[in-house]
Amino acid sequence: MNKLLRHSHRALILGATIVAAAMIVGVAPAQAAASKLKIIFPTPPTTYGIPYYIATDKGWFKDMDLELEDLHLIGDANSLRALVSGSGDVVLIGPSTTMLSIQGGSGVKVIGSWQPRVDYQLIGSQKKKIAKIEDLLGKKMAGGGGVSMLNHMTSMILKKHGLNSKVEFVPVGGHSARVAAVIAGKADYSLVNTLTASKAGEQINWITPVAKELGGLGYVYLAVAGKDLDDPAKREAFGKFMKGSIMGARYAIEHPDEAAAALHKRTPDIDLALIKKVVAQLNAIPVWGINGGIPNEVTDFTAEKYLEYGVLKKAISRDQVLDTSIVEPIIKELGTF
Repeated sequence: MNKLLRHSHRALILGATIVAAAMIVGVAPAQAAASKLKIIFPTPPTTYGIPYYIATDKGWFKDMDLELEDLHLIGDANSLRALVSGSGDVVLIGPSTTMLSIQGGSGVKVIGSWQPRVDYQLIGSQKKKIAKIEDLLGKKMAGGGGVSMLNHMTSMILKKHGLNSKVEFVPVGGHSARVAAVIAGKADYSLVNTLTASKAGEQINWITPVAKELGGLGYVYLAVAGKDLDDPAKREAFGKFMKGSIMGARYAIEHPDEAAAALHKRTPDIDLALIKKVVAQLNAIPVWGINGGIPNEVTDFTAEKYLEYGVLKKAISRDQVLDTSIVEPIIKELGTF
């Protein structure tokens, strides 16, 4: 009898030790693992990430038990390849890359956007006195390279105003290179984002915000691999990610100084006062994805114009591009802003 009691006692001690060890290494069955996502960016931190930066700094993702990791690459094409190869879970890319990849069989789906509407300013050369839309006629534009709607936006604006929409494009490159070409007088005008235009300040003439002329044209999407939407764990993580993003977009409008501070934290080389000015301009458009960032009319208009101007060779429907099933229950919970 004593031998049996000693055996039972040793078994109890051993069992307690195993349970304690399991709790120490974090595998206790009652403790759920945190959701994790890797977010792929096509550029260093900039304005379109403000809703995400706010939600991160406020701890909203952490409160929802969501761990996020940022991966910064260069360009939409590289970023899309990273998503498709499984190097990340959500990618921030432009509509042209998204739509072309879908037509090419990538299986990508858009679940939302931090900044759905285009953020560009039409700027002109001071040296050549390009200050209004009529001044663009017969002048040379500093454009971007590759497949992009950028090189056609001016044509769309001129056509809207009943002017000759023929535009001469000179491929220059990114935003900073284009604004530099305009300042130097190597090009007459260009389209650059509000932050880049603000950095140039009085060295350029501000003609018009593109969103004022072409408000329905898309800017950036948050896309995922379509197969991941069939994974319950991934869907849950995507829901947390989009909820925090929507909360951040709304907060940016209500608290512009904090929105500016969130970007300044990641771009300390840019003057905070300048960022505050930019945020005020973006809020005035407005550009943020306050209701998820995938309104049907923006995708419809963007797809229509991409086809009209030859960026797309065949039509694409919103159902091919968008998956609203992540955002819809969040909007029901939070309400329409």
